[in-house]
Amino acid sequence: MRVLVVEPQTIVRASISALLLELPGIDVADATGSGRDVVSLALHSRADVVLMNADVEDVEGTDGYALARTLREEGNRRIDIILRLSTTRVQDVQHALDAGATGILTRDSSPDVMADALDCVAKGRIFLEPATIRRLVTAAMSVPPHARTGEHPCLSELTDRELQILRLVARALNNRQIAAHLMISEGTVKAHLSRVLGKLRLASRTQAVVFAYDCGLVTPHPHERKSA
Repeated sequence: MRVLVVEPQTIVRASISALLLELPGIDVADATGSGRDVVSLALHSRADVVLMNADVEDVEGTDGYALARTLREEGNRRIDIILRLSTTRVQDVQHALDAGATGILTRDSSPDVMADALDCVAKGRIFLEPATIRRLVTAAMSVPPHARTGEHPCLSELTDRELQILRLVARALNNRQIAAHLMISEGTVKAHLSRVLGKLRLASRTQAVVFAYDCGLVTPHPHERKSA
């Protein structure tokens, strides 16, 4: 895996690059502190992943979120983007996901977490730290019940079985548990879930959980509200 490191602070950039070089199967394709060079370096170095500080800017003030979006639009092959955020506020995380990030880290993410993120995106999945997932779900559950219509237009596109799958995913059941609950195979669960994500235009299982709570398809149990 070839990784382009984008970090404006020289010492931090050097530290991250050195850390990555110690990981098996990882090669630092290049490193830069300027947003101006990100797109050209990513394409010319044939980077598989861009690990980028979201606060990096180019000479025109374009930030890491906009650069991630540009990479998605201009790249002629798949390049995964892991954004490092200064906070995990819901709006920042959603902004990163909307920009096309396939992984989200914080500035204080440990080396092990960084390695997990790289491994995860290499397998075609989106990486979010557990604390970030909890924050997203808590935000969705904090919406008052009367504000949830349960009538999101995209829900009408789902079959009854797909709605079942979405509800169980929102209840944090894994594919094996869902398969046992519905008495179908795990492969069938995966196929249904893939169609759900496609119809709802969602990028991950986590976004599906947030969507289900946000539109009122499921509501938190009393003990979930208390813990949130």
